[in-house]
Amino acid sequence: MSTLRGPILGLRGMLKQPRRAMRWLIDVEHDRKFERWPGAYRGVYGSFTEARAAAPGAKLGFNHVELTNIYDNRMGKAFSSDYPALFWLGKLLGEASSLFDWGGHVGVSYYTYRRYLKLPESFRWLVCEVPEIAKAGAELAQKNGEHQLAFTTEPTDASGFDILMAAGSLQFLESPLASDLARLQRKPKHLLINKLPLYDGEQFVTLQNTIHSYNPYKVQNRAEFVDSVLGSGYELVDEWDTPDMTCHIPLHPEHSISAYSGFYFRAKS
Repeated sequence: MSTLRGPILGLRGMLKQPRRAMRWLIDVEHDRKFERWPGAYRGVYGSFTEARAAAPGAKLGFNHVELTNIYDNRMGKAFSSDYPALFWLGKLLGEASSLFDWGGHVGVSYYTYRRYLKLPESFRWLVCEVPEIAKAGAELAQKNGEHQLAFTTEPTDASGFDILMAAGSLQFLESPLASDLARLQRKPKHLLINKLPLYDGEQFVTLQNTIHSYNPYKVQNRAEFVDSVLGSGYELVDEWDTPDMTCHIPLHPEHSISAYSGFYFRAKS
């Protein structure tokens, strides 16, 4: 009986505080469901390290063979969140000859956008990804005979490209975009940043269930993000919301995002 005394007393204590007990039960139920719900979010943490430590499984990140086909349902089909980026990319094709697709998976945006835009024959599209995803993307491109599409695992390869596009990837990166831009010898003239979770509060990290793994997921302060890019030598040309993308964090409504953001920045003359 002595071994049960602690839990029993703890339960009695919670029963005397109904609101605390209800929150505990909801939290336990969500934790149970979180492990089974791909795309679900859990918790608010101060760093990537804290978020990783809170993951219910040992498999973290995107560098896994099992994750090479998780976006197959988006291949070749534009969603409403894609159209602002498509609009600006279409306008830039007359002056740009290369695009660095940061976090572009196996070329999802390439295969989709080329259905709506006529890419010049000489146009270069380079996807930067983790090794397993980059390998799968290169094999798919070779199978499809795609001579314009290539892959790298080095973010600094963005140096000298006309356009840098990040469509739903910056939230998975621990380092700030401004810091990564500062490491480039020649910064891209155009930045197309899309599907980015931003809000007006303090930056935090949550945890996302990515089907076969768990990923720290950064939500930044809107003004701080924009100011950091402007401070990197760019001007803001356009911005938009993408209501088809949301981030709902149970028990943390003040940290939930009802619509993601997109931006077009251009290097100052």
